[in-house]
Amino acid sequence: MKLQRDSLISLIVGGILVILLPLLAALQYRWLGQVSEGEREQMKAGLQTTARRISEDFDQELTRAFIAYLSGYDKLADESSFAERHQRWLDTGHDAKLVKAVFLAVAKDSESLTLKQFNASTNQFSPQPWPEELRSLEPVLEQRLKATRAAFAQEPPQMPPAPNLSPMLNGDLQALVTPIVKFPFLGSDDQTPTISGYAIVQLDANFIQQEMLPTLAKQHLDVRNYDLAIVSRGETKKTIWQSAPADFSSADTTQPMFGLRPSEIRNLMRNQQPQTGSVPPRIGGNIPFGGGGGDNRGWELRIRHHAGSLEAAVAQVRRRNLLISSSVLLLLISSIGLLMMSVRRAKKLAQQQMDFVAGVSHELRTPLAVIDSAGYNLTRGVIKDPQRVAHYGALIRKETRRLQEMVEQILEFAGVQSGKQKYELHPTNVNQVINDVLSSSQPLLAEGEFQLETNIAPDLPAVMADSSALARALQNLLNNAMKYGGEKRWIGLKADLVKNGATKEVQLTVSDRGIGISAEDQRHIFEPFYRGSEVKAAQIHGNGLGLSLVKNIVTAHNGSIRVESTEGQGSTFTLSFPAIAEEVLQTSSMEAKTEIRV
Repeated sequence: MKLQRDSLISLIVGGILVILLPLLAALQYRWLGQVSEGEREQMKAGLQTTARRISEDFDQELTRAFIAYLSGYDKLADESSFAERHQRWLDTGHDAKLVKAVFLAVAKDSESLTLKQFNASTNQFSPQPWPEELRSLEPVLEQRLKATRAAFAQEPPQMPPAPNLSPMLNGDLQALVTPIVKFPFLGSDDQTPTISGYAIVQLDANFIQQEMLPTLAKQHLDVRNYDLAIVSRGETKKTIWQSAPADFSSADTTQPMFGLRPSEIRNLMRNQQPQTGSVPPRIGGNIPFGGGGGDNRGWELRIRHHAGSLEAAVAQVRRRNLLISSSVLLLLISSIGLLMMSVRRAKKLAQQQMDFVAGVSHELRTPLAVIDSAGYNLTRGVIKDPQRVAHYGALIRKETRRLQEMVEQILEFAGVQSGKQKYELHPTNVNQVINDVLSSSQPLLAEGEFQLETNIAPDLPAVMADSSALARALQNLLNNAMKYGGEKRWIGLKADLVKNGATKEVQLTVSDRGIGISAEDQRHIFEPFYRGSEVKAAQIHGNGLGLSLVKNIVTAHNGSIRVESTEGQGSTFTLSFPAIAEEVLQTSSMEAKTEIRV
C-alpha cells in the first residue's frame, strides 16, 4: 500500500514537472531575448565610449603638437622661437616621431608663398621646395592668403570668409596649419592686422599607421573580438589603417577624429593672451585652419565586431545560450521520464519480488509439510506395510529433490545477481550432457507418464561450456515442459548441428504441446520473478526464476536462446552454442599431451 502511494506521488510530481517545463522554456526564451537586447545596448554603448576614447587620445596628441609648435599665432613670424618650441615638444615626453617636419610658408608677395623647413640640428629654417605630400596645400593656402588680405584691407577690417578645412585635415595630408598674424596696438595710427604666411606641422604618416594607431587600438579595444579601421572623410574615402582585412562599409560605431581639442585650445588662449593693447580679429573662429570637433575632423574611426556586427554577435551568443538552456531542459525532461520509468519498473519489480516471496513460501511449505507428515507417520509406526513404507520413502525423496532444486535455483540466482557466479568453460561433450540429464529426469518423466520423443544427432561436436551449468539449463527446460505441458503429456527433445553463416552451432530444442505463452508474456518471460498470466490463471506453482537462470547460463556461454510459442498449442525453446572445430580440439589435445610429458 505504501509502495503504491509513493509511486502515485512520484507520478503526480513528474506530471506537474512535465507541465511546468514548457512554461519554463517559454519564459526562458523571453528572458534570453530581453537579456540579449540589454547586452546589445550595453555593448553598443561601451563600443561608442571606446571609440570616443580612442579619438580623444589621438586628437589629444595632435593638440599637444599644435600647442607646442603653433601656439601664439602672433609670434610665429619669429623663426628663432621654433628652436625653443621644438625643445619644449621634446621635453614634454611625447614621442618625437609623431612630428615629421615643421614648415613656414612665408608670403613673398600678395599671392604666392615661399616654403622654409625647420632644421632641428641647426635650429634654423632653410628654403625648401614644396614636398610631394604637401603640394596640394600650396594653392589652398595661397587662395586663403589672398582672401584674408582682402578682408583685412577693408575699412574697417573685416573677418575673412570661413576657411574650407577639409583639404588641410584629410587623411592624405596629415598636417596642422595655422596663419601667422600680427595684430595692431591700441592707439596706433594703423589698425589693420597683417598676415605674413602660415606655419605648418607635418605629421609622420608611417609612425601614425604602424605604431600609434595599433597601440591605441590594443589599449582601448579587445582586438580579439573587434576590428578597427581609420578612413579619410574626404571624397576619396581612403583607408588610412585597419587592424584586419574586413568590410568596414557598415560599422557598429563610428567616430570622427584627426582634429584639435577645443577645450585645451581655449585654455591656451586664456593663458597666452596677445600683446598688450592688440586687437585679434576672429579669423574663421579661434582655431584657424587647425580644425576642431565634429565635422571638421579629417578621419573617421570605424569599429565592427568579428561576427560582422554587434547584432550578429549577440545573436550568436543568444543561439548558444538557447542551445545550452534547451539542452538543460531536455536533460530535465529526460531525467523526469527516466524517473517515471524507474518508478514504474521499481513498482513492477517490487510486485514481482512480493509474488516471488509468496510463491517461494508456498513452494517451500508444500514439500516441507509432505516430508514432515511422511516422517511423522513413519516414526510413529502408523505405516507398517513394507510397500507403503517404500512409497513414503520415495515420496520423501521426491519432495526433497523438489526442495533441493528450488534452493539451488535461489542460490544460483543470488550468485548471478551478486556477480560471484563463475562458470569454468572447457570443451564439453554435448551428447554426454544430454544423456546425463535424461537419466536424472527419467523418474519424473515416468511418474508423470510423459511421452518423450528424442531426435539427437550422434557425435555432436564439443562446445565450450561448464557441463554442470549446461545440464541445469537443459534440466530447467525439461522441467518447464513437464510443468506446463498440459494434458497431452508430450515432450520433444532435439539436438543437431546447424550452420549459421560461416560458423557452426549446436542447437538443443525442447518442445511441448501445453498451454503455450502469449505474445505479451513472451517479451518478459526471461525477466526474474516474472510469471505469465496463463500460468497464474492455471495456478501452477513456480518462482519465476527458471527461464531467467537459463538465459544467464546461455549468455555466459556465448550462446543464444529463442522461443516460439502459440497459446493453447505449446512452446519450443531453442538453445544455440558455438561448436568447436575439430582441428582446434586436436591442437588442444596435443598441447595437453606435451604438458603431461614435460
